Amino acid sequence: MSVKTNEHAVCPNCAHPLSRATGLEGPDAIPEDGDYSVCLYCGQLLRFGGGLLVRAASPDEAEENLESAQAAMLLRARAEILRRERLQ
Repeated sequence: MSVKTNEHAVCPNCAHPLSRATGLEGPDAIPEDGDYSVCLYCGQLLRFGGGLLVRAASPDEAEENLESAQAAMLLRARAEILRRERLQ
């Protein structure tokens, strides 16, 4: 299940609207300040802030702030999105 994000949330890299988010910790998980995500359109790493808005995050920042398994999963998802984009 996904939750609606802030209607003004856009990817800071590709400017695509980010109207929904899906949590990894269960069907009712809602992103909180500091949580990470990945733009499905361009692969930009994102970090949630107040009001479910997002900002760009770097791979180094994610690795510093997440447990290694979480960071690895996030970076694998990003790599897959970037790979798909190159194939199109």
